[in-house]
Amino acid sequence: MNIEYIRSFLETARWNSISKASEKLHLTHPALSKQLRAMEAYYGVALFHRSNTGVELTEAGKHLLERLQPLYQELSAIRSEMGQWNQQSIRQLTLGTLPTLASGYMPEKVYAMEAAQLQLDLRVMNTSSELYSRLQAGELDAIVCERLPEGVSSTWEHTLFSEPYVAIVYKEHPFSQRTSVSLAELSKEPFILHTPECRIRQTLTERMEQSDFGLSVKTEVGFNEFILGYVATGAGITILPEMAARNLASASLAAVPIADEGMVRVIALTTARTAADKGRLLAAYLKP
Repeated sequence: MNIEYIRSFLETARWNSISKASEKLHLTHPALSKQLRAMEAYYGVALFHRSNTGVELTEAGKHLLERLQPLYQELSAIRSEMGQWNQQSIRQLTLGTLPTLASGYMPEKVYAMEAAQLQLDLRVMNTSSELYSRLQAGELDAIVCERLPEGVSSTWEHTLFSEPYVAIVYKEHPFSQRTSVSLAELSKEPFILHTPECRIRQTLTERMEQSDFGLSVKTEVGFNEFILGYVATGAGITILPEMAARNLASASLAAVPIADEGMVRVIALTTARTAADKGRLLAAYLKP
């Protein structure tokens, strides 16, 4: 039985909710449901009663919970302890990050790590959610992206820096000559954004809702270059982190600061808690 499946079962039992557990595990709802069904098939019993209000352990599920909790803790401790027998593996790292960081922040850091003889495999993924999922699945040793939500206890985290988001508009847009723009003004504009899994979009949506403003999404797409090209035509506006905006090569676009303290992202280095030694090694090279 996959140890991550065990963790998924324990987290679902803890929250009595597949939706809440999938959020904490950084898995999609279908992916977590698939893991739970695989466990039920493996043991040949129903582990949860499912309803519109959530899930509840069956008697068999309660028994399995009692048996698996200490087992999972022991397996996690063993995996951590075994790391001391192969210190060389600490210097062989698979590191995931976001496109907005890969293009501006990471190149100098990667060069320094390679010069220090770290064997680095850098992988770039579109969203923080995807990076967290790959980290939990063991496909990545560490990730550099938006900070994990509160309450995720299975990870080691080191905050690197924070930066504001800015509005990206075409050069002829009235905002292009402004020193800042408010959320109220942005709420009246058509947006070209990534799909809902994107943390930038999530932050914008949350801030608009908290301020009682609407958000008009004209087009959503997962390809950043298309978004910027489409904005340049005058089709709408978008949002980028300040760092990414500084690297814009297009003469057809302008970056405008947003007058809202909540429109920021916090970038952190995150590893599994059992791989904190690798995180501490990386942190020395990833300082701003």
